[in-house]
Amino acid sequence: MDHQDWREVVLRGKRSKEQNIRDGNYTVGKKRQENRHIQKLEQESESFEHQKVSYNLAQAIQQGRCDKGWSRQELAQRLNVKVSVVADYETRKAIPNNLLLQKLSRLLGVTLKKNM
Repeated sequence: MDHQDWREVVLRGKRSKEQNIRDGNYTVGKKRQENRHIQKLEQESESFEHQKVSYNLAQAIQQGRCDKGWSRQELAQRLNVKVSVVADYETRKAIPNNLLLQKLSRLLGVTLKKNM
């Protein structure tokens, strides 16, 4: 077989942990290192929360809508948005959008600011 270009390939079954350690293919301390990274992430003090509509702003929107005698659906139609968007603003679940706040302010005749 001296005239052939390829090498023989030997297929083996799954190697044991001891064989991998002996050949240098296994690191014992890897799990501890991963645990340290996990602990480090858990100790992070940053809060990753979205800025939401303030309580005063939500109340001003709701009060302005009620003063006009509109339902959430009517206000949503006038703003050209979904009803859920108006509901999210009134229940403080939405992220403030300056353009929408300006539209709300004009429609309701109330001064609305992001950080009321």
